[in-house]
Order: sequence, then structure tokens, then C-alpha cells
Amino acid sequence: MSIKKRKTNVELLRIIAMLMIIASHMAIYGIFENPIYRESGVWESASSLNKIISVLCVPGGDIGVGIFFIITGFFINRKTGTFSIRKIVYAVFFYGLFNIAVCIISKNIHQISDAKEIVLYLIAPISGNIWWFITVYIIVLLLAPTINSWLSKQSKRKILIAVIVFWMMWCCAGKILGTQYNSVCRGIWFYLIGAYLSRCSLKNKNKKIYIFIFIILWGMYAGCTYIVGVGNRLPEMMINAAKFLRITTIAPVASIVLFIIFNSIKIPDSYSINKIASYCLGIYLFHESPTMRDFLWNKFFHIGIFYQSDFFWIIVCSSILAVFLAGCLIECLREKILKLKAKN
Repeated sequence: MSIKKRKTNVELLRIIAMLMIIASHMAIYGIFENPIYRESGVWESASSLNKIISVLCVPGGDIGVGIFFIITGFFINRKTGTFSIRKIVYAVFFYGLFNIAVCIISKNIHQISDAKEIVLYLIAPISGNIWWFITVYIIVLLLAPTINSWLSKQSKRKILIAVIVFWMMWCCAGKILGTQYNSVCRGIWFYLIGAYLSRCSLKNKNKKIYIFIFIILWGMYAGCTYIVGVGNRLPEMMINAAKFLRITTIAPVASIVLFIIFNSIKIPDSYSINKIASYCLGIYLFHESPTMRDFLWNKFFHIGIFYQSDFFWIIVCSSILAVFLAGCLIECLREKILKLKAKN
């Protein structure tokens, strides 16, 4: 889809979703899964404000991922034929090389755990599941023609039934049983939700109510994150319930609500917003990999250390914005390289 044909309101949602995902990764890999946090109990020693900021950043990951799949299902569910994944594959291989280059230049090649991981970056970054979202996204695109063929023959009611059945049998049951392909099932489920929403009238006249619902859902997810964060003081059943609810119910509903809000907003066509939104895939590939997680949040921004600082909120805002802008710059350069190569 060309930039001129994009819906700016949805493209703005893409940008916001990516910022939410970056914020979530910052909190998860910089604090909650940071070795310093796990070993020395940083959580207990930080201020209440910093605890609140950290748990409020986490929901954006699951909500943002849901939004990207919903957008895909919403716009391509009626299309026939196959969908090209060539541009995605090119981007994945580029950022595989980029990850290795960053480690060599920063003299942190030990961040890549072993020779097997280097091989995965070089020849199998997609099937190697280095970027789980990309692996699932490509699988969904490959399955889309078959799914679309089935959708074209179904009524809106039957699609809704399929969404509910998928949620019960594969998303919820899969989460409880820890099935191997649960992420793929979630991707298909969100795609079906997008397809169902495309058949609904989404003229939202009560935006304030939807915004209020979204804020409540975000707070509920943050509350579940707090329960998980202080899990050593709570019953295991309560912790598992919090993990289950936030991934199977709270985050998906929040994704749907936020999509409805933005889909009903009228925004004049903006080349700048559409262009920046087209960089979102590259921004994700740039910052979210086993290599860059440790480098960005622990070695460069030192999130775990600043977590105890009174200026933590400044570090949070600046690091999220810096990662987003750096991703935009790298994607812009990659785009220019591809154009030069095409001319030659």
C-alpha cells in the first residue's frame, strides 16, 4: 500500500502502538527481567512513583501487538490472492546483520550467546524465531489467502462465533496448557477480530466512554503487572491468574477499544504521519532482539540503575523517544540504500 493511500488516523495509531511497545520493552528488559532487579530486589528499594511508572509502561507491549494484527485483519481480510512478504524478508535480514555489526563495533560480541545464534541472524532470522512477532506475522500473511477465502463465505455472526471459539480453545486453553504454537493462534485470532470489525459499523459517537474504558483496562493490566512483580509475597494462584487475565482478556479488549477510538477519528491526510508509520516495522526490528535488548536498556540507557533515581521519569521518556527516532533514522537510511541499489 502506498503512503498516499494510507488512512492517517490508523497510521497515527501504528505510531502510538509502536511507542507503547518500546515503553513495554524498556520496563520488561530494563527492570522486570534485569539481572540487577532479580538479584538485589531493586523493586523494593525504588520510590512509589517509579514503581507506578514502571508498571504503567508494561501494558503497551501486548496491547500494541494486538493492534498491529487487528489493523492487518481489518484492511486485508477482503482481498484475494497472495500477499508479498519480500520487503519484510529484506528488512529482517538487514537487521540481522545490523545486530551483529552493533555487537562487533561496541565490542560486546558476547551478547550473542553462541555460534548458533550468529548463524540464525545470518541465514535464518525468520524461521529461527529471533523476532517472534515477525515470525508469527509472516505465518499469518501466508495463511491470509486461505483465511480470507473462508471469511468471504461467512456471515458476520459466524465470524463472531469463530472469534469466540478461537479465544476459548486456542488463546485461553493454549495459554493454560502452554501450547507450542500459542503465539501463532493469537495472531490469527487478532486477524479474525480485525476482519469482524471491518464488517461492523464503527462510527463511535461516545469516544469519551471508550477512552474511559481504555484507561480502566490499562490500569487493570498495570495492576496485574504489580501483582506479578511482587509475586514472592503473594499466593502462586493469584500470580498465575494475573498473568492469564492480562494476556487473554485485558490486553485484547484494550486493543479492540483503542482501534475503535482511532478508526472513528477524522484526521486530515498527512504525508509525514504516514511516512513515519511506514517505519514502524523497522523500528521494531531495530530495538527488539536478544542482542539489542541487553545493549539498549542495560548497557546504553542503564534503566535498572536509573530506576532508583528521582529523574527516572525523564530517563523513561527520553529513552523511548530516542529509540523511536533512532529506528526512524536507520529505516530512512535503509530505504535510501535500497533505492540506490535499485538504480544501479
